[in-house]
Amino acid sequence: APSEAKGCPIRFAFEDNVFKVVQLALTGENTKLTVSGQVDSANRQINLDANGQANLAIIQLFYPGVSADGAATVRATLAPGA
Repeated sequence: APSEAKGCPIRFAFEDNVFKVVQLALTGENTKLTVSGQVDSANRQINLDANGQANLAIIQLFYPGVSADGAATVRATLAPGA
């Protein structure tokens, strides 16, 4: 059954060593992303998609010397060969 976190539906599934992100919504200041896909632990493969708006200030978490603000439209895929 789906669970709710701050009004955002989150649905995960795990079957045959595959963790599926059925529905995940990330929201925050200048951020509204949906994430879906799967992680196959048996074959050690990740296939995830993220789409929506993202706050550019998050770049500072990974690169402290960089200053960024505003929002960007994001369409990203993390997958073998992508």
